[in-house]
Amino acid sequence: MSNLRIRIIGPLIVVAGIASLLVTISSWRVGQSRIQSELTRRFSTIRETVNQTNYPLTQSVLNSLAGLTDTEWITLNGKGQLILSTLTLDQPGWDRSSSEILPQLIDGPIVNDFFLSEITIELAGRSWIPKKLVRQSDSMSTPPTIIVIVLFDQASIRASVSRAAIWPLLTGLSTVAAITLLMLFVSSRIINRIRNLQEQVEILSIGNFETRLTDHENDELGRLAQSINRMAEQLNQLWKKIHQQQRAKLLHQVAGGMAHQLRNTLTGARMAMELHSESCQSDRREEVDIALQQLEVAESYVKRLTLVGSGKQQPTEPRTIKSCLDDLKSTHRSIAEHLQVGLTWDLDQLDPNSVVENGSLFTAAISNLILNAIQASQHVSVLGKNLKNDLVEIKVMDDGEGIPAEISEDFFEPFSTTK
Repeated sequence: MSNLRIRIIGPLIVVAGIASLLVTISSWRVGQSRIQSELTRRFSTIRETVNQTNYPLTQSVLNSLAGLTDTEWITLNGKGQLILSTLTLDQPGWDRSSSEILPQLIDGPIVNDFFLSEITIELAGRSWIPKKLVRQSDSMSTPPTIIVIVLFDQASIRASVSRAAIWPLLTGLSTVAAITLLMLFVSSRIINRIRNLQEQVEILSIGNFETRLTDHENDELGRLAQSINRMAEQLNQLWKKIHQQQRAKLLHQVAGGMAHQLRNTLTGARMAMELHSESCQSDRREEVDIALQQLEVAESYVKRLTLVGSGKQQPTEPRTIKSCLDDLKSTHRSIAEHLQVGLTWDLDQLDPNSVVENGSLFTAAISNLILNAIQASQHVSVLGKNLKNDLVEIKVMDDGEGIPAEISEDFFEPFSTTK
């Protein structure tokens, strides 16, 4: 059992135990009060019956009264001597010298109320709560003063108190038990949900930010799960951004090193092509010019790589979009013809005065799109037109298979390719 479950259920069990004890005490007191009231009423009825009737208290009368009131009766004369009894008494001689309790009853005051805490006596092997009545008689055949002792069975009274208290007690205990079971069920559900959240958060803690918490309840734990999911999404984006920054930093370092190595190579290749062009036949002159243009493009790439590696900002080269695309038409025509790919251009809807801020970057971007399309399809078309709000749309369309699904999410990341 987890510590949290102990902390939840432990106080609950303590409270339930205290509540059960309080319910028991309260039920017992309520039952005792009810029985005491009932005994007081019974004794009041007995007293009125004895005082308001004139018939003699013979043995048969005492037996009848004892049966009707569920008590035992003893009659004594004014001197405390036994006259009649519904009990079978073993000890003879009921006088003041033979009993310690009866003299107190004979000489004590008459009390109308009934108290369960009153004194008890032992007679005929049982415990009794005695109550005294005094009856004055005018008959010549009976003593002028008759003391009537009414004995209430203490065991029967205790049983009545228990019976009166048992139902409230059972009700209270069953309520406490039901509440305890309900709280146990609720706490178990809450703890299980917390455990599930803990397991899923541990998965997040090891760097798996793609996982999502599955608690969809509309309560505090559900809202906590939603907050953790939002945090995981933000961490995932931050993690990707950090990776991009690390890759960009690595790219800067690699670009700087490669640029220094490629610059000398390209310079030597361009000088060799220029020397070759002087002795080249006129019908091959166009191919040499295209090669020189491509070398110039490569040198511009190396220049940008050098700037990237050094961390400097590349200077802008404003150019018209039409001139950038015209350069690409001349340089990419021979490549398309060599690969036997149809390359068409539709630039009639393009304003020749539209200017792009950095012509070299724009040219490189469109060039890469066209070269990728040429390598992936049999026909490529380039469409340029002006839109509203000084926007220009350049479309490079091909009939290839499209972007592979495995790189669709990272398509614009550096070096993201299937080649």
